[in-house]
Amino acid sequence: MTNQYPEKEDFEALKKIDTFLDGAETILDLFEQTGFGSGHITKFRGRARLYLHTGGWSGCEEMLDYINKIWWLVHWVKQERGGHYVFEGPAK
Repeated sequence: MTNQYPEKEDFEALKKIDTFLDGAETILDLFEQTGFGSGHITKFRGRARLYLHTGGWSGCEEMLDYINKIWWLVHWVKQERGGHYVFEGPAK
């Protein structure tokens, strides 16, 4: 990250994700490194949910655009106005 803005290497790390939970932890870490984005992960009955909040910051929005290309159809649960997103997948 440069000036709290994601770089190409940050996006490349997302391509190497093996499981939903690994991906959720990586994405959450990147969001928190920006100083603007936040979120958390919950686990229940073998499922994990990733809650992301962009804080309206363009760097987080750019990461979400990339995430949407690889996760949206499979893991998206909901999106709320104000930059709030929920994704779900296996907790393994």
